[in-house]
Amino acid sequence: MSGLLQRFDGALMAPPGPAAAPLLSEDAALLAALRRWCLFDAARERQDGAPRPRQPMTIARLAGPHPRQAQLAEHLALELDGSLLLQARGRLGGLALRVRVKLQDAGLWPSNADTAIWDAGWLRAGATQACEQFHPRRATLLLVDASAQPQLPQAVAALRQASAGYARPLRVLLLNPPEHLAGETLHVIA
Repeated sequence: MSGLLQRFDGALMAPPGPAAAPLLSEDAALLAALRRWCLFDAARERQDGAPRPRQPMTIARLAGPHPRQAQLAEHLALELDGSLLLQARGRLGGLALRVRVKLQDAGLWPSNADTAIWDAGWLRAGATQACEQFHPRRATLLLVDASAQPQLPQAVAALRQASAGYARPLRVLLLNPPEHLAGETLHVIA
């Protein structure tokens, strides 16, 4: 029941914008590839039967420059965190979704990687200390504009160090990334 008391980690992340930009038809394949990367290994079984990812933290970047990378990242975040689903439902449907999410958080609602509601947001500038203390309450997509994060190596190192104890997966999507991030393997999404 402790899942009911946990909140979105506002010290680490800022939520994505309220509405996703319309997708272009040429964005569909890249968005599908991003979704597959997020969901891969998102729910494996621990010895006690509870879900636990084999790779608690993975980091990715888009292959080459992409003019709409921020819009795609925002769309993916809004899809995973249930915002788009909430917008598509009426008032009663939205209330039902909120109840389902709370039951999911408490472990009382069966969910799999495809149907689980995630936490998603942008890494806040200067959030290295929050990275050290972060433990995902849900599967989490962390969007990072690397050009706006001068302490990116320290933030990633802090997340990586804590990630061995994560019971839920953390996916870090770097936008405008450096070519290399010391000690990290970056998945390239094309």
